[in-house]
Amino acid sequence: MAQNITTTQYLTATNGNYSDTFQVSSQFSQTTLGASAGIATVATGASLFPGSVSTNGWLALRNLAVATAGANPTVQYGVKPTGSTFLPVGASQPGEPSILRLDPSCTLWWQVQPGTLPTGSTTISVQYLLLNN
Repeated sequence: MAQNITTTQYLTATNGNYSDTFQVSSQFSQTTLGASAGIATVATGASLFPGSVSTNGWLALRNLAVATAGANPTVQYGVKPTGSTFLPVGASQPGEPSILRLDPSCTLWWQVQPGTLPTGSTTISVQYLLLNN
């Protein structure tokens, strides 16, 4: 059996006279079997990503929140250097997926983007799959 991870990404944009498409399907070897998956609750204020494998590899996230009138609950992911503040490097709005390859040395943090939750809400649910490198 192959030890492969396959990603297929397709992005198309059309805006007035502008139109462009990016499509790629790639296969990568997984050195050591390992995965961490689930649905996590993300709150306001940076917290450590809960998934754990022996060596970071591919990560897929999907924001399970639903946009409402006046609220667009967004999860941000990024890094938090020792003694520093959270530095977002990406975001996922309601229903959006994010797929990225983590550097093996990366410690991933995430948080709800300030000001995006509906009144009375404090968290967002996020589905994740983290694969060992």
